[in-house]
Amino acid sequence: MDWKSKSAFANKNEVEEYAKQLYIYSLHIQRKYGKFPVELQFYQFRIRHKEIIKFSKKSLDNTLEWVYNIVKSIEEEQFYLPMDFDVGKDADFFCRCLCEYGQNGICDYYKNYSQKLEGMKRCLI
Repeated sequence: MDWKSKSAFANKNEVEEYAKQLYIYSLHIQRKYGKFPVELQFYQFRIRHKEIIKFSKKSLDNTLEWVYNIVKSIEEEQFYLPMDFDVGKDADFFCRCLCEYGQNGICDYYKNYSQKLEGMKRCLI
């Protein structure tokens, strides 16, 4: 069961979108207890409503495909900085304090300009 502060779901499609979260949780249940749950539940406490979703292997598979596609699109994403980005002026704060893509090896800009960014310490925000 997942508790939601949300009011009523707008429609069945919205319930299905939110249910993806519960299907991801169900993977842990299966690993821990050896079987998937029979049903998934949201409790919308503002309206005191329990939304019950019958577990579906097909919906689980669709959720896993959805997760895979999101991860794939993130990995293939091209990251661009604004045209007026000035490594001397902006990188000190932006790359060090706001953006983690460089430190994670994703940002080509960070890779290309890492020598200019060397010695910068991470912000403690």
